[in-house]
Amino acid sequence: MGNARLNVWVRDTSCNVVDRPAHLHVTNCHGVDVITPFWFRGGHTEVELPPGCFMVTAGVVWGNIYTDKTMVVAKCDQVTCVNLVLTKFSARNPPDIKEQFIALYCPLLLAVPTVVHGLNKGMDIKEIQRGLAVIAKAADIDPEDMMAHVRKEAEFLRKNMKELCEEDRKTIEKLMEAI
Repeated sequence: MGNARLNVWVRDTSCNVVDRPAHLHVTNCHGVDVITPFWFRGGHTEVELPPGCFMVTAGVVWGNIYTDKTMVVAKCDQVTCVNLVLTKFSARNPPDIKEQFIALYCPLLLAVPTVVHGLNKGMDIKEIQRGLAVIAKAADIDPEDMMAHVRKEAEFLRKNMKELCEEDRKTIEKLMEAI
């Protein structure tokens, strides 16, 4: 018996494939990532998973809107297909700027790599935090929330260190010490 394959399609409410960059999130039923979220294009991707029950959603770059969340049961050696519906998507009427969360999401997405690269360049964590505070202010994010995000992501990486190469493990250890 082997892993399951999951085909994921992102569609609008008219059943059309949404051909925009998106990031896939697959968690177990307790909300823990089963795979590291990743980007895909063309409204479709396929992933390999261990057999089990999963929650699947995708964030689509069009105001960074998320699809509905769907539960999927993946069985050994089977291909399962899921269609995620993007209920707020409209090709003709882009979402109002108030619904565009990309200004919030992107700074958080860049926070961990910024800290890691700064540490690798020998920067002091306080200096890095000051830089993140400026980005947070521009994005209207509380700087403490941004650092909480960095700590949460670092903890996730720490828990999954066995999946990382030796160099990355050393980087995560340095990150955990600094924050």
